[in-house]
Amino acid sequence: MQIVTTEFPFVWLRYARSPHTDPTHLIDALDALLARRERFVLLTDDAPSGDDYDAGDHELRKQLAKWSKANRAQSREWIPAMIAIEPDATRRVALDAFSGTFAKVWGYPLHAAATRDDGLALAQRLLDEPARGATAANG
Repeated sequence: MQIVTTEFPFVWLRYARSPHTDPTHLIDALDALLARRERFVLLTDDAPSGDDYDAGDHELRKQLAKWSKANRAQSREWIPAMIAIEPDATRRVALDAFSGTFAKVWGYPLHAAATRDDGLALAQRLLDEPARGATAANG
């Protein structure tokens, strides 16, 4: 996996273009994103399905799970969502079904969009909304 920040606050996760990623590199990139203290949306247009992982991904998943647990509160504050761009309707339904579990692990929701334009529009709407913590005092 690779994290591409050139379109910040739209941060792209690329899975297929870098199959064997050093977990340390990814953790450092995620830490740097949170250190910016600016809201951003994660997007991907090549999210793997559950059967796309190979044995080499085990250590990466383990390290990312550890990072997500340690950084869940900050992630919730700075990341309104991850958006998977998936043209296949069946896979979008599966992603939507997985969203609750995803949110428990990462601290922010997973949304599925049919097209890149739909995904970017959703990302912009989410970024335009007040941060979750900002409205707590009003409730």
